[in-house]
Amino acid sequence: MSTDTDVRLDDFFSGCLFFSVSRLQRDLNRMAEAAFRPLGLAPSQAFLLMAVAERPDSLVGDLAEILSLAPSTITRFVDKLTAMELCERHGQGRQVQIRLTDKGQETLPAIHVGWKRLFASYNDAFGQDQAIRLTQMILKITRD
Repeated sequence: MSTDTDVRLDDFFSGCLFFSVSRLQRDLNRMAEAAFRPLGLAPSQAFLLMAVAERPDSLVGDLAEILSLAPSTITRFVDKLTAMELCERHGQGRQVQIRLTDKGQETLPAIHVGWKRLFASYNDAFGQDQAIRLTQMILKITRD
């Protein structure tokens, strides 16, 4: 049974950018987690490995800026990825550089497969044209 309160809440939620983006983010997160589950990686960890592969010997702060994450988050990811023997640290103090291990390099093709699975998943869910337009719009907004 619907009440006036339900209608107002639905109107409010459907007109709220924060609610809508949060809901979309939860949906995308589920898709991304499923895409990378076979690798035992979180999507953000996969992004980090790709960034390190492209920019070997990057500092934690540089990686944090590239990925728009806090340096402490990058450090936690590096701790886990180091334990998994996918990357390693070099240097001391604030000048610690991150690079992939041989095992990390060997994981890259599987990471690319994970991104293709994720792309296919959200294209199926939203339609390819809509997914591309949404991605471009969000990228423009976040860069501006």
